[in-house]
Amino acid sequence: MTPRQRIVAHRSHLSLLADDEIDEAEQMWREYEYAGRDSCVADGMCATVCPMGINTADLVDHDRSMAKTKTSQFVAKLAAERFSLIETATRGALVVNKRITKVVGNRSLEKLNTQLRKLDIVLPSPPVSLGTSISIARPTLRRRPDAIYFPSCVSRMFGQGNVDGASVVDLVLRVAGRAGIYLEIPEDVQGVCCSQPWSHNGYEDGASVSANKAVDSFWRWTRSGEIPIICDVTSCTHSLMQELGRQSFGVRGDLLTSANRGHHSDLQIRGSYSLD
Repeated sequence: MTPRQRIVAHRSHLSLLADDEIDEAEQMWREYEYAGRDSCVADGMCATVCPMGINTADLVDHDRSMAKTKTSQFVAKLAAERFSLIETATRGALVVNKRITKVVGNRSLEKLNTQLRKLDIVLPSPPVSLGTSISIARPTLRRRPDAIYFPSCVSRMFGQGNVDGASVVDLVLRVAGRAGIYLEIPEDVQGVCCSQPWSHNGYEDGASVSANKAVDSFWRWTRSGEIPIICDVTSCTHSLMQELGRQSFGVRGDLLTSANRGHHSDLQIRGSYSLD
């Protein structure tokens, strides 16, 4: 569905409910679940071409949140609180998968998975093009850093390329070095995330935990906002700049605490393409 169709679908659903046509409303909402709710990328790019600047992703985030159970919300919050452990486990799983693939081959692993699916058992089988986990080598600084470099969790877990072996983090540091820009990578960066995995999947409490953890860390890393901070993924940068400090759609309150709302407004979060 297009963004406009999603909005019209909501109006039609509310109209059916107002006319007491409950069965028709429920049937429509069941059909809407995949076409309108689950298939949305929720990246907010629709707002860039909308004449009114409407971000329909906010509406979809609200839909997803309303569809979540209390149990799933609790588990998601737990995952946000312990994201460092999840990151470690994911990195380890990728290393194991890479070693198994080297021994048995990717095709053999796919054939094994096909047979196991018949028993409702599925082994992780990442695509060959998927990167692997990296070990972050922090640069030795000769002076005060020009910016704090926050490698996204995607880059930390999947940033090792399969083409020339260079990781995203290595490339960012290499380009910055050639430009004479000194970057610092915080030692405790693991477990910090921009909150997108939770906020765009309707997990309100998890998003709040992740967002506040990020702002707390940024405030400490940047010496209370004195040093700019950059990220290596555009969508993460957009989330950090635009989404953390605003009130979300619907009944949910702000993601950040009152203290962190002030801190967020004082942070110098920059697009990785510019430090001007």
